[in-house]
Amino acid sequence: MCLTAAFKYMLEYDLNADVRRAVLTSVAATTRTVGVILERTRDVKDVVRRLAYRVIAEKIHVRALTIAQRVRLLRQGLNDRIGNVTVWIALCRIFCGFLGRIDCVRLLRSMIL
Repeated sequence: MCLTAAFKYMLEYDLNADVRRAVLTSVAATTRTVGVILERTRDVKDVVRRLAYRVIAEKIHVRALTIAQRVRLLRQGLNDRIGNVTVWIALCRIFCGFLGRIDCVRLLRSMIL
């Protein structure tokens, strides 16, 4: 089993949130791993979800995501039950470079209201 496959398996099936967090910080963002990284934004533990948004902001360019993945990521982030500023900042970092001159904070807030 290659390392990437092991990381994907641990991200999807490991019961320990600390293991999932460690793998998220270590996994390379490739076409094979983007899906499981995105799935961690729906993790049961809020610390893993926050880290997933940060990892996506740091490692994955928004153009690498399909339109459906972008929409799902935005909806999940804006409706996340933790309501943490960290998620907002990560969403801004993910989408602001792509959107250009648009005021991302105002855009994100208008999408919630």
